[in-house]
Amino acid sequence: MRVTDQDIARAARHLRDQLAATGCLPDDRTILLEHFSDEAGEHQLMVHSIFGRRVNDALALLLQRAAAQASGVDIKAWDDDNGILLYAMGARAIPDGLLHSLDPAQAAPLLRAMLPATPLFAMAFRYNAGRALMMGARSGRRQALWVQRLRGAEALSLAVGDARHPLINYTQNDAEPGVIYQRGGDR
Repeated sequence: MRVTDQDIARAARHLRDQLAATGCLPDDRTILLEHFSDEAGEHQLMVHSIFGRRVNDALALLLQRAAAQASGVDIKAWDDDNGILLYAMGARAIPDGLLHSLDPAQAAPLLRAMLPATPLFAMAFRYNAGRALMMGARSGRRQALWVQRLRGAEALSLAVGDARHPLINYTQNDAEPGVIYQRGGDR
């Protein structure tokens, strides 16, 4: 990948603008939170966290829950390797102090309880249900993906009510390390 002088100038300008707006940059000891509203007036919170996807996935779930409880509105979250974006569905702002409201001792149990509602869990459950022949077969032909998703969602909604269901337990053990990164959750 070739970096031009123009690319270097753009990156330097972006860092200067970030420093001017916030006074710091995220690092291994600093998580930077920015409140803003988009063009449509929707309130958003950008969490700049350089800890990577494994930590940001779990942190996004915890922050999304804390923000929804504090504001009383539906909060959506998107995360990647560099941070988390929380956005409120409605006119209410996302409250301050979310990061400080999280209790590290409660992080792992909360994440375990929230895991069955995540897309990662639904995908792992669908895969495991297919392997366990729980979703049925169609005379040796492959099923369309939308049919697999629909049947997987139906099977998950039936099984999730029973905490002792073997496929729920297997999927929980299968998906949990991807969401609960214990060292990251303890920071």
